[in-house]
Amino acid sequence: MHGNEVLGRELILKLADYLCEQYMASNPNIQALIEQTRIHLMPSMNPDGWQLATDTGGKDYLIGRTNNNSFDLNRNFPNLDRIMFTNEENHLDHNNHLLEQLTRLKEPLQPETKAVIRLIMQIPFVLSANLHGGDLVANYPYDESRSGMPQHEYSETPDDETFRYLALAYSSHHEDMANPRRRGCGEADSAGFAKEGGITNGAKWYSLAGVELDLLWQQFIAKTQQ
Repeated sequence: MHGNEVLGRELILKLADYLCEQYMASNPNIQALIEQTRIHLMPSMNPDGWQLATDTGGKDYLIGRTNNNSFDLNRNFPNLDRIMFTNEENHLDHNNHLLEQLTRLKEPLQPETKAVIRLIMQIPFVLSANLHGGDLVANYPYDESRSGMPQHEYSETPDDETFRYLALAYSSHHEDMANPRRRGCGEADSAGFAKEGGITNGAKWYSLAGVELDLLWQQFIAKTQQ
């Protein structure tokens, strides 16, 4: 969704190629995966940002991050977290499928955001992953803190145990993510990700409202790979 974070785009294209090649080569695991599951691959949610970053040759790390209307698409989704947190405060158990409780938006939804929301509503996904560039970590919801603190507040979902299991399943099979000696990307707390097995709760890292990850949890299981 950030057009200048190109590694995820290339990995998705490579994955599509790999699945096709291995299916035609009669790889039993890949054949079973394709024949028994539905797989949807979205190489890019922000093609305009990617084109801008490509045309400028990566001169600045922010060029191409936003879409053609200068919106960060990972801040543009309806903030259902705040509705859920309010329900918690009022001792209501309703914590999913909250779009019907949405009464206003903080900003207009972008065309790319609307397209992804339509896809989410039309197809009942079971599991999703979103590839970003940046630090090496598997990030799971919530991405927004309950108190409004900008950092370091663990904000768990009712599926927290499942999310941690999935994140660790990914990071533990990666060559470097769970290596406690791995250095981070320069931020003060980056090295802590490896010490935690290469995973983090989104809000504990830094709190964000209106992100795709938390909206997806309202419909199905989702996590982010940086």
